[in-house]
Amino acid sequence: MEGRELDTIEGIVQAVVFQNQENGYTVLKLRTGDDTVTAVGCLPGTAPGERLTLEGCWTSHQSYGQQFKAERFQRQEPEGVHAIYEYLASRTIRGIGARTARLMVSKFGDQTLEVLENSPEELAKIKGITLKKAMDMSRQYRRQTGLRRLVDFFAEYGLRPFPAARVYRVYGDQAQDEIIRDPYILTDEMFGLDFFEVDALALRLGVEGNSHSRISAAVLFEMRYNFGNGHVFLPRDKLTAATSQLINVSLEAVSECIDQLIEGGYICRETVAGVDACYITEMYRAETQVAERLTEMASRRVKSGYNIQKLIDKIELK
Repeated sequence: MEGRELDTIEGIVQAVVFQNQENGYTVLKLRTGDDTVTAVGCLPGTAPGERLTLEGCWTSHQSYGQQFKAERFQRQEPEGVHAIYEYLASRTIRGIGARTARLMVSKFGDQTLEVLENSPEELAKIKGITLKKAMDMSRQYRRQTGLRRLVDFFAEYGLRPFPAARVYRVYGDQAQDEIIRDPYILTDEMFGLDFFEVDALALRLGVEGNSHSRISAAVLFEMRYNFGNGHVFLPRDKLTAATSQLINVSLEAVSECIDQLIEGGYICRETVAGVDACYITEMYRAETQVAERLTEMASRRVKSGYNIQKLIDKIELK
């Protein structure tokens, strides 16, 4: 996709047809002037009433016709009484429907979202809204806006938006602060971002090139990368040299970080056939458990008289 010119469209979200809460994949109706178009893509947290600017390309779906496939997007909070009402009336926030949205907007106008986020006790002045309900609605709204702001943060730094929902589930409202404190938390496999994406973010955020968190993340990346080549461990000297070359830091700094990772339990170290071997801890446990299990199986006496081939055929058939 690099080097290809993207189309741009802008409009207000009229309806969210589908949204996968796990990966953020969304199908929505976008009102662009006098037209309404179908847009698809990773657009987590979008809701009716928001103004979106989408970059992507037009495609044709065999069942649903012409669609705009978004690759990047920017969002603006709903502005004006009508847009705020549409946003709240869409039931994006649990506990708020069309009637409650109308009452809120009638009382607070274009300050409704500000009140909802920061002064929810004011909502309890509206007939039919208890203080408990007001606090629950505010909590739901803050969760929604927290995810949106995290998505916008990802977009600002060129990260793909799909991991944002997972990151928010783990770190909640503190997610952005935690990322700024240590961007390399995003290299955790559960988030699906690779080391180079996160490293570029970290350097843009001002992380020092020889920081402990950067070197440690690079060490673990090198080890996981080599899983794909069938290596459950790496000799320490090769691991040190590869990491040093990957991020252009000294061998001594890498070696010090490896020692700290061993001390912290992230890496296991063992001599294997005369080699100083470094394992990621979970891989070391997996390998030793397999070896222990095979040893146990090999020590058992097996009854004679089995027709092994017949048994294999039976299992395959089943």
